[in-house]
Amino acid sequence: MSLVFAAFCPHPPIIIPTIGSKEDLRQINKTTLAFKSLTQKLKDSKAETLIVISPHGNIFSNVFCINTSKEFFGDFSLFDDFSSQFYFNNDLELNNQIIADCLDKKIPLKKIEEKSLDHGSLVPLFFLSQKNKFKIIPLGYSFLSIKSHFNFGKSIQKTITEERFKKTLIGKRILDKKVAVLASGDMSHRLNQSAPAGYSPFGRIFDEAVISSLLSNNASKILDIDPNLSEKAGECGFRSLAILLGILDGLKAKPEVLSYENPFGVGYLTVNFSLKK
Repeated sequence: MSLVFAAFCPHPPIIIPTIGSKEDLRQINKTTLAFKSLTQKLKDSKAETLIVISPHGNIFSNVFCINTSKEFFGDFSLFDDFSSQFYFNNDLELNNQIIADCLDKKIPLKKIEEKSLDHGSLVPLFFLSQKNKFKIIPLGYSFLSIKSHFNFGKSIQKTITEERFKKTLIGKRILDKKVAVLASGDMSHRLNQSAPAGYSPFGRIFDEAVISSLLSNNASKILDIDPNLSEKAGECGFRSLAILLGILDGLKAKPEVLSYENPFGVGYLTVNFSLKK
């Protein structure tokens, strides 16, 4: 198997044309264009499976989770859009291997079986599935340390990149599956007085710290961000990003910031990680 695509993106439901107004969509146009760029990059990668890390699914305090449902369904009915519906299948083979490798490394991972997808997954999938067909594996983070999230990602990298052999009638063959990873998460929710979580000066400090570290391709600097700062910033993407950075650890991955904007007091950051073979 091989990792062929990696990205970090936001999940504002207001970016969906059937939810946001024309004025909303105009204000968030940079993020829309960034999603379209990611969609094309995913198509070019020819990924067969997309691992989706979302902060709005099942979250447990001291254990990560992986969804083992055979199929998934989602819609935006919570946002008064009753027309959009999504269906995806799970990659059970890769799913089971992630579980086995986490067990081997004693990484706490809980299996859940939930067909319904949350908006943290669905908003990105709305765009990414327009030109692409793939299976998905939904993951959820925990409230363990940031380092634990990074190590969880490293275990997933091992699963994706290590050569696996499957017995066949004629011997063994290498499993040559193309895998993509998407970490979903918004930055600070406290960037101005009208922000949904209220204003905090720490919001901008946090967002700038993450972006500057990405631009310098310094993952360790991101992991060293004070957890108190991320809490004061009111974000929901730090742990998703930490898992993604673990998946990319040691690989030739160059972060490319496609967009950052905060028209509604929430930081929307979209990053593509260019992978060199």
